[in-house]
Amino acid sequence: MGDAIPFDPEQLPEFRSWAYSLVPPASPFLYMSEHLSTTTASIFLSMIFPAFTVKDGCILVDRLTSDGTFAQWRDLHGGEHSLIESSINRLILWDRFDSGVGIEERAIEDMAEKIAFSWKACASAMFPHRTFDTWVADDYGPTVVLCTTDGEQEVTR
Repeated sequence: MGDAIPFDPEQLPEFRSWAYSLVPPASPFLYMSEHLSTTTASIFLSMIFPAFTVKDGCILVDRLTSDGTFAQWRDLHGGEHSLIESSINRLILWDRFDSGVGIEERAIEDMAEKIAFSWKACASAMFPHRTFDTWVADDYGPTVVLCTTDGEQEVTR
């Protein structure tokens, strides 16, 4: 997550407009309780703290893979785990959120960095015998990528 200035979600225009329309201005937690359903929060948390599956020694984010997708990437990469994983374990945030401009774009970049951190922590906790790397690529907007790095060919970013 680097040395960047911490992102402050309270600076987002949607929140500021809502919060400052109230007297006194409301907190982010009140905003969340009034705008976020249990369903949406639960699904979002499953994106941040994903379940993993193991296929032929590859550690894969469960909701990002299918048998067909796995077979295609395995055939293309000749069974090299880190290359297969980094091809499948990709979360493109622009596919999930409006891309926005300015501060909203910065918010998505911040989410990507935090999700990358969380994915690595979750994978490391679930598979302590493996070593993981995560990063945020800029393929089609911020894209979170996860792969193992224990003894496999290095992945080019």
